Amino acid sequence: MIMPARDGLSGIQRLFNPDDVIVRACLEGILGKVSALFDREGKPVSARTIVGDFCHLAGEANPALLRGLPTATERPNLILIPEGRAWEALIESEFAGRFARFPRYATARDPAAFDRERLAGFVKKLPVFYGIRPIDRALHRAALAQEWSRDLCSNFPSWDAWQAFGAGFVVLKEGEPVCGAASYAASSDAIEIEIDTRADHRRRGLARAAAAKLILACLDRGVYPGWDAANRESLALAEQLGYRPGREYPAYSVSGARIPDGRPKR
Repeated sequence: MIMPARDGLSGIQRLFNPDDVIVRACLEGILGKVSALFDREGKPVSARTIVGDFCHLAGEANPALLRGLPTATERPNLILIPEGRAWEALIESEFAGRFARFPRYATARDPAAFDRERLAGFVKKLPVFYGIRPIDRALHRAALAQEWSRDLCSNFPSWDAWQAFGAGFVVLKEGEPVCGAASYAASSDAIEIEIDTRADHRRRGLARAAAAKLILACLDRGVYPGWDAANRESLALAEQLGYRPGREYPAYSVSGARIPDGRPKR
């Protein structure tokens, strides 16, 4: 049977990639929803997590977990992440003629890979007339009020929840946010970085400076700054910041969802 799965999560955890921060945020009860299918002995055999725009699917491929997903109206950018070829085949069968497949790029988890001096240098190279500040209550509210910056904070249900688990910085010009780097999701010992820049301020080094500032803050706190790239441009930025490439893997959108564009968005 399919059911919400808050009990017995240890059995569900083994079905997923243990390094995926978004999945762990869900399984730790911080964000999102997890559902599972169990065998007659109560052992989880299939599971899905939904956090923000990401639906991860693991264990035995079963079409029951492809039902009841957020609608295109609720989540126009929903991305399906299958764990294994069987899930890929099932998605392509269930959504025949309605899906698009595209690559994403994981980075290797290696806290020792970062050069603090180099990162600090990127922050110092922030162009003149721009400043950088940690996200406080007012900036949290400002981020949620604009479409380009909403994903910096929107996965957390409230300011209190974001303050407890999230982290982030915004770049401002004349007091107005124009770029940000923040936690798209957070687990007990890591965050998943989200970067967004307003269209009229891109390609000025703002995203690199904001990301460097956030990575340094995470390292100071003993929190790993996870980076999973939506495209090669995002991966190139990650490598500038010290990340090492991990694996390329497939992701899917279905009708009503947009394919990620070419700008660095995580």
